[in-house]
Amino acid sequence: MRHPILLISLLVIQLTPSPLLGVPLTSAVEKHLLTFEKLGAHAQLALWGMRGSNGITFRVRNDEYIMAARLRLTYSWSPSLIPELSHLRVMLNGHVVTTLPLPRGQAGAPVTSEVTLDPRLMGDYNKLRFQLLGYYTKRCQDPVSPLLWVNISNLSELELETHPLQQVNDLATFPEPFFDTRDPNRLILSFILPSEIDNETLEASAILASWFGMQAEWRGADFPVQRDLHQVTTRYSVAFATAEQLHDLLPDRLQQAQRVRVNGPTVAIITHPDNPYAKVLLVLGRNSTELRLAAVGIVTGQATLSGRQVIFHSSRRLEPRKPYDAPRWVRLDRPVKLGELLKGQGLQVKGHRPPPINVELRIPPDLFVWNSKGVSLDLKYRYSPPIDIDESRLSILLNDNFIETFNLYDKGHDGIKERVRIPVPGANLLGGNAVLIPPYELRMKNRLSFDFSFTYHKYGECQDTVLDNTIAAIDEDSQIDLSEFSHYAALPNLHYFADLGYPFTRLADLSETLLVMPLHPTQQENRLMLVLMGKMGDATGYPTTGITIQSGGQALTAKDKDILIVGSTPARRLFTEWKLETDNSVLQGLSVFSTPARAVTNRFDWLGFDLEPDPTPATRVETTPTGPLAALVGFESPVTSGRSVVALLDNKHQAIDALTMGLLDDATRGRIHGSATFFRGSLVESVEDVLVGEPYYVGDISPWTLLLYQLSKHPIWPALWLALMVLAVILILGLTIWLRLRNRAAKRLEGET
Repeated sequence: MRHPILLISLLVIQLTPSPLLGVPLTSAVEKHLLTFEKLGAHAQLALWGMRGSNGITFRVRNDEYIMAARLRLTYSWSPSLIPELSHLRVMLNGHVVTTLPLPRGQAGAPVTSEVTLDPRLMGDYNKLRFQLLGYYTKRCQDPVSPLLWVNISNLSELELETHPLQQVNDLATFPEPFFDTRDPNRLILSFILPSEIDNETLEASAILASWFGMQAEWRGADFPVQRDLHQVTTRYSVAFATAEQLHDLLPDRLQQAQRVRVNGPTVAIITHPDNPYAKVLLVLGRNSTELRLAAVGIVTGQATLSGRQVIFHSSRRLEPRKPYDAPRWVRLDRPVKLGELLKGQGLQVKGHRPPPINVELRIPPDLFVWNSKGVSLDLKYRYSPPIDIDESRLSILLNDNFIETFNLYDKGHDGIKERVRIPVPGANLLGGNAVLIPPYELRMKNRLSFDFSFTYHKYGECQDTVLDNTIAAIDEDSQIDLSEFSHYAALPNLHYFADLGYPFTRLADLSETLLVMPLHPTQQENRLMLVLMGKMGDATGYPTTGITIQSGGQALTAKDKDILIVGSTPARRLFTEWKLETDNSVLQGLSVFSTPARAVTNRFDWLGFDLEPDPTPATRVETTPTGPLAALVGFESPVTSGRSVVALLDNKHQAIDALTMGLLDDATRGRIHGSATFFRGSLVESVEDVLVGEPYYVGDISPWTLLLYQLSKHPIWPALWLALMVLAVILILGLTIWLRLRNRAAKRLEGET
């Protein structure tokens, strides 16, 4: 991963040191209900064997104090267990909380038990562990018999009652309390933006939202927008204001009480005037240019923040970002070690049936893998050697699809002499078309799994002893190599945008992206923009410090930029100025719906008989929907060939909210593809027969490779060319033979004369 070279000079206003946490004050008790599924258990927890165990982990926010905790455990067990000898032990951080009986009369069906947990046993990081002590016979039993099992449902619940803790105003703990890694819930952080907002202030908010989205990762991040502090309903918020606007945000007496001063690009933390438990992060400047500088300073100079207030004197990038260098993407310029992708103990497991080692691989969607044998993986691994040669093995899977298996022998280590090839498909690059996914296809987000399993050795009745001390590890020096592939993709394809922000995230800081906003954006439109920026930060692992925001009428000058449009108002202006064919599809707005003359694609046109998509309207329907309706559309930029436009359209504020929530939901984003997706309340539909403009292609493959690829999509073409060449050769040979025979006959006749 590349790290930017930054030049940052800071003036830190130090305060008298004070403890990070205070004592809990009188406040309403908050209840948090966490299912095991939300805590990471995507399936039921299986306990099998005589001493089978499993568990989950949970964390407690740094700004909360646990007053009470309850566990509602839903579980089932084997009918073969002897109740007098068997029980389920519940442990919290190594302490036994309770033991649950396993009566035979309730065996085989789900049972729910409530267990009270002692808050004094809890810390920041907590582990709930469940252990089965099971017997199915009073004589010598098989310790790994399939009759010994307990299953714990992942719908079991952990309920926590918490008190808030007052936090001290100190940026040394930033990003806490505004974001706490211990919290598994979606980040909801209010942004307070002035009613009259310019482009640089919007850029400052976009940069900070992308950084918080990057921190939130899989949790997701939502940013409700308010106009002043008194409208905020969340405990934590971020406010943007120039020195002139600060008086409206915070009266002079409160500024003096909170010791807020604006002498340049500034970040400060204050207590909310209406709530002693709430905090506000102030992003300040004497003008909007300094606001943007302060936002860049926060996201790139976090390690230097301390005290109530920090003034940034400068913050600039000395080296521009390069394409495809996003920190969360697998590097494409050299082989990558697995140790770079998974740190610490993540590459090591313990036990005879340990959980798989999972390595996340995030790659750009335009990686051109056509006609490739696969992605090379040089694998090295170590393990506790089996006593005998048995069925112990290592299985490799990609996205839960089987790739290869290796037997584990008694030498305890191994490396693959020949490279493992992760299979890839003959890529079908037709954007927006449903395709049959090959079983081992690389996606934009991949999970490479290494699953060790060791056999238990059985020597006879009353002779089996289970020592679960087996250890296995993938070596950090194992490498995966994607550097041999070029880039090529067919667009528009909104699935790329919804999943990874492509093509805008090709440069991690979005320095080649123009974001077009309404001249006077509403709170809902600002929220949608901030959520989008949060998704971009999560996709790349880098804040959008290069983003450019302009009003609708200025986008015509956006040469060599990918354009992102938020709202129907700027979209309509731009579509008119670009002289687009507004009869086509949804480009005239959400009151007009057109279907193309021919939506057939190469997926059905394998013979190549001129059945390319034709977006010319064949039908047209005009409507006036009374309910909320939103659309996400993509097409080639009319300003620069090969560049992309993605527009988010709506007919009312409720439609924007539906679009925002759809982008926050993983399941909804999975249904976005093609060139147009419609949001009708909770229903999301990508319409196959709606085309917005002509298909276009981006990438850097050679002309010869492109020719071969196009021929591979139309198998009849090579056959026709071959037939024509054979016919031409036959004609040439026939003509040559005929001419020679004619000349010979003419000479013979001349000799006779």
